[in-house]
Amino acid sequence: MVAQIKSDLSRDARAVAERVSCLRDFLDYLEENNQCVTWPDLVMPEPDISDVAVAARQDSMNSPAIIFDKIHGYPGKRIALNVHGSFNNLALLLGCQKGTSIKELFFVMIERWGANEALLDFVSQCTPSAPCGPIRLIA
Repeated sequence: MVAQIKSDLSRDARAVAERVSCLRDFLDYLEENNQCVTWPDLVMPEPDISDVAVAARQDSMNSPAIIFDKIHGYPGKRIALNVHGSFNNLALLLGCQKGTSIKELFFVMIERWGANEALLDFVSQCTPSAPCGPIRLIA
């Protein structure tokens, strides 16, 4: 997908929109902002991954995204969880600073929601290189 960014967005929000065009980009962006960790040990699908997911939900303000690269029984597969599971991750996605209050995030979303037209225009552009055919947003 190609995104054409309109001028209503803040400078920081435009910078994030230009930088983040897919899940992989967002995970890299979270990692640069210390909001993404890669689990170093081999995990079992049950109960290990579900236990980590439950623990991650306990801190809804600060918990990072978590990537599992070593999953027993699934060689070469990866799982990302809690990507949008904390307000800090949401703040970064919206072009705000980590630690932005929930109230401020609410008003940022309301301001964008109430726009008469979309703040980003998209044109479909499929990237066939991934196994599930992701759609990339190109700003």
